[in-house]
Amino acid sequence: MHFQLRTTFVLGRDIPDKQLEAALENSGLLNKIKKLKNTYNSVISREFDEKGIELSGGERQKLAIARAIIRKATVLILDEANSSLDPLAEYELNKNLVELAVNRTALFVSHRLSTTVICDKIIMLDQGRIINIGTHQKLIEDNGLYYDMFTKQANAYKANLEVKIYQ
Repeated sequence: MHFQLRTTFVLGRDIPDKQLEAALENSGLLNKIKKLKNTYNSVISREFDEKGIELSGGERQKLAIARAIIRKATVLILDEANSSLDPLAEYELNKNLVELAVNRTALFVSHRLSTTVICDKIIMLDQGRIINIGTHQKLIEDNGLYYDMFTKQANAYKANLEVKIYQ
């Protein structure tokens, strides 16, 4: 049994190259796949084929997003969709997710609040209870837990960037 990239998208259905390429591009995985010897026909995982490719956690997340694109899902539930990505890959993925979510319902579950900026409505939870609902701007203006978490994360990204600049 082989799980080729081309046929793993929709329960074994063969996907035309153009459609597959567009989905992989939007998910941020196209460059990786194009560098593989068998490109779209590469076997995913070494579980069934020792020559198969192993994807990182972030690449598996991108593959799942590409699958949602191919399936033309009308409802997307993205639970920590960018948790394994570096900040630059996260930024690119968020841009693509905005386009992907047009005319669809998208629910983002995330602790990384850079994702929340793109959302129409944010529901802030604390200890399993809703403590605030609103846009990013409203929750920032409320100066509560969301504001605290967002500014701490932003400062951490800024500090990390400054360290990289001076290295």
